[in-house]
Amino acid sequence: MGERRHDRAGPLVLVFYATLSTRAAALMATILLICAAGAVGLRNAGVPLAWLCGGIWIAAWLSQFYGHHVEGAKLAFLDEVVFLLIGPLFILDKYVLLGPRRPPGGARQA
Repeated sequence: MGERRHDRAGPLVLVFYATLSTRAAALMATILLICAAGAVGLRNAGVPLAWLCGGIWIAAWLSQFYGHHVEGAKLAFLDEVVFLLIGPLFILDKYVLLGPRRPPGGARQA
């Protein structure tokens, strides 16, 4: 079997997250491990991963373009590719892990 270069992407991306913070690296390492375990489980169950992942990828991009069209904003990664790596952290931080934050005065931010 040939060399699988895509196996190197995960650790390299984690190095990028570690330059941001150890918390960011830990969060994304956890997500990476969960996704890898899920992919192995689905593959072992006989699920055609290429088709499944391809369909999810296409649906996600169509949703991105539609959402930005509705907002009237251009996609941020068109300016800098690094935003593709920041996006997942933004979603984890804002919507999944912490939710809306309260500023020091106690008033809730929108």
